[in-house]
Amino acid sequence: MSNVWFGWLTIGGEMKNRLMSGVWMVFCLLILLPTKTSWASAAHGYLTVVNLRVDGVEMRLDRRGWQMMAPHSGSVFFLRPGNHTVEVRTRSGRRLDTHSVAIRPTQGAIVEVQPDPTILSMVNRSGTSIRVTVAEDQVRLRPNQRREWTVNTGRVHVEATYTQHGIDHVLMSRRVLMSDGQRREIEVSPADNGWVRVINDSQTPGIVRINNRNSGLIVAGGQRWVSTPLGVVNVAVVHGSRVLDMGHLTIKRYEDAIFRVRPLTGRLSISNPLPIPIRVVSQTNQATIPAGGAVSWPRLAPGEQRLTMYRIEGERIDGGTVLVRRGEVVEYAVGAPQDGIILITNGRGDSIQYFSGGRLLGTAPPNSTTRVVLPLGQHRLRITGSGGFVMNKRLSVDRYAITKVEVRSRHGCRNSQTVSHHHRGHTHPLDRRCASVW
Repeated sequence: MSNVWFGWLTIGGEMKNRLMSGVWMVFCLLILLPTKTSWASAAHGYLTVVNLRVDGVEMRLDRRGWQMMAPHSGSVFFLRPGNHTVEVRTRSGRRLDTHSVAIRPTQGAIVEVQPDPTILSMVNRSGTSIRVTVAEDQVRLRPNQRREWTVNTGRVHVEATYTQHGIDHVLMSRRVLMSDGQRREIEVSPADNGWVRVINDSQTPGIVRINNRNSGLIVAGGQRWVSTPLGVVNVAVVHGSRVLDMGHLTIKRYEDAIFRVRPLTGRLSISNPLPIPIRVVSQTNQATIPAGGAVSWPRLAPGEQRLTMYRIEGERIDGGTVLVRRGEVVEYAVGAPQDGIILITNGRGDSIQYFSGGRLLGTAPPNSTTRVVLPLGQHRLRITGSGGFVMNKRLSVDRYAITKVEVRSRHGCRNSQTVSHHHRGHTHPLDRRCASVW
């Protein structure tokens, strides 16, 4: 006697929950198993086949004819004990599964036709590395990398972000509706916008405007990220009707762009590398700078600053014009002097005249001290008084050391012809005792 089935019952209905399989078996036991019929005996078992898919399938038992099964439906077969084969395919003929089932007397078995897995895949076409969130899972995808997830049916949260300057920017964020057995692929497209970091270096708050459209408030000394279109954009920060700063930027996706709001004024920093203190004067400020020191003049109106540097005693050392620009720090270093100082002290009761290179430099009144400015290097200094020649001596003029010449009174000058020239630690003979140099 062959092991063949001899009867079936098909019951249709919604069976979206797999636990309904157990209900089907109980229903078959209570309703379908006869106890006093001649067509089913205690020597037979039964098989329940349940289609959990959202589409209809075809099944056949023990290689006999194919039977249609509707979506979410089940069929019960009474079979002789032994091994039986259940084959399942889609209506288009794609084989889904083959089951070998052992049937025992008075016992039941169940075969579930499972739905295809619900697959959601993501492909990174953004052109940069991104972080993808699918449901609760987060992964990083390199450009053109693909990843797929098995997800539950219903709405699935999907998000893709990229990082720029330590800040996450959202490329896409949505809830995707997924159904049983669905396969869906989502491509993450390149960003259609860029970002600019606006830094307010001024002491005035303002409103950021991108292409004449307001993009938020920025506080004094603060900064903020602003989304902008790609390409050339106009960036401005305004305070009321006053434009604090404006300019054009070329925005590229995923690249840094910074716009700084410059202060309305500039700053001038003057350094003195010389070994002597100096005094610096401009049309708006003045200051004394010690040797090796510096001074800073903040909040200067943009424009030219005319600088003149003097020795503390008053002789001009250096000078020039610098352009102060808005929001910038202009640095100026004092140049070394190109001349030196001779200090002539006239201790006589009459005036004296002093010459260099055959040129009259000036006249020193009686009992006075005169500062004479000469170029650096060697010079022959000749001094005459009312009584005639006083001295004729070659001197060395230094940048910083002051050469001192003292012309004494005429009393006691007649008999002695020896004087000392003390200059920078050295002693030299002079023509007459009526003058000395050191």
